[in-house]
Amino acid sequence: MTLPLNPAMAATEAPPVMEARRWLEGVVFAPDRPLINVSQAAPVDPPHEGLRQALADAALNDPAAHLYGPVLGMDELRAEVAAQWSAAYGGKVAAHEVAITQGCNQAFAAVVATLAGHGDEVILPTPWYFNHKMWLDMQGVSAVALPVGDGLIPDAGQAAALVAGMARLNGWKLLGCGAFFGYVEHPFDIPSPELARRLVREAGVLLLPGTMFMPRGDAAAKRQLRIAFANVDVLEIGQLIGRLSAFRA
Repeated sequence: MTLPLNPAMAATEAPPVMEARRWLEGVVFAPDRPLINVSQAAPVDPPHEGLRQALADAALNDPAAHLYGPVLGMDELRAEVAAQWSAAYGGKVAAHEVAITQGCNQAFAAVVATLAGHGDEVILPTPWYFNHKMWLDMQGVSAVALPVGDGLIPDAGQAAALVAGMARLNGWKLLGCGAFFGYVEHPFDIPSPELARRLVREAGVLLLPGTMFMPRGDAAAKRQLRIAFANVDVLEIGQLIGRLSAFRA
């Protein structure tokens, strides 16, 4: 019996490192000019002898070494990580805020699985780590590219423009976004109260005009709207963006 392949897994790209390794097939390198492999960061040298000895001692002498440990990691290790990170970064990290994972890939997978689900979007600065992109693909989470500038440092303003789908609305401007509301500026030459009423009739969208939140006669309020998104799901947000995009004043 042939089992069906998960569509999200089938849609992701092939592992790039495996592809790069195939480039070596049939290639001969001269003894005086051997291959310099800088394609991966995986350590080539074995761990320090002291670490290997500690692992061997634990396997041989600790009767509980083969059992499951604490879910978030050993208390002593979490405390040490908290202390070192607090000192290195000038902040305050408590031991209970630390979780030990099997490398950074597991940490990323755990965070994404906690915060996002099928149909959600996650912003990834580019150039991104392909493992992160592939994990999102396999979970049905869309990766939204955030190009970086000088020094490969992401710009917070550009990241904000990609969040609550406003970047897909030509002429609309996201003024602010909190836990429940998005406050936006519309691009039309009609007052926000009139626009709000028309959106009900012509787009099936009910939102509030900025004039309800500003002093009477405020010019800026006539271009502003408040969108409450706390009670809508991802599908409804997509429909909202589509209806606002299609609206013509």
